[in-house]
Amino acid sequence: MDHTLERYKKGAEAQVERSSNVCVMEQEPRHQMELKSLKSEITRLRIEHARSMGRELDGLSFKELQKIECQLTEGLMSVKQKKERFLLGEISRSRSKEQKAMLENETLRREMEKLRGSSSTRNPLLEFHRVSPITVKPCHSDGDDAANDNHTPDVSLQLISLATGGDGRKRKAPETECTAMDDSVGSA
Repeated sequence: MDHTLERYKKGAEAQVERSSNVCVMEQEPRHQMELKSLKSEITRLRIEHARSMGRELDGLSFKELQKIECQLTEGLMSVKQKKERFLLGEISRSRSKEQKAMLENETLRREMEKLRGSSSTRNPLLEFHRVSPITVKPCHSDGDDAANDNHTPDVSLQLISLATGGDGRKRKAPETECTAMDDSVGSA
């Protein structure tokens, strides 16, 4: 009986080996076919890529060229639309940043006005000093021009601050020249 069992085991092992060999042999052609189809797919994709780049166009018919042109046009339109959406988004973001900056600027301006209005202490740097008023004196001329004074009055300006120095002493008053248009024309 042991002998029979041993023969049975050997036969079962042999059958398993034969079936595994058969499976390997059956799978090998399937793998070879799959490898071959993948290689041909890679070759086809490389040619298609080259044609989409404008190369290897020799030997194509007019319809094939039109098909490639149509595909390229659709692709180009898609790229342009994507770019346009991107730029519009950038513009929108820039506008919102601009509005935020304007609001912040306005807020800061209001705060500055509040600070200027509520400031009870005077800043000596911001104070201004009054300047002596400017006096206007009519020019005295000969009696010939008395009638023409109404039409072309000659005026000399004299700054009072120039007449008095900063130390309170009076300076010599500047001499004023009167030149009437008629005097210069009449004497010439």
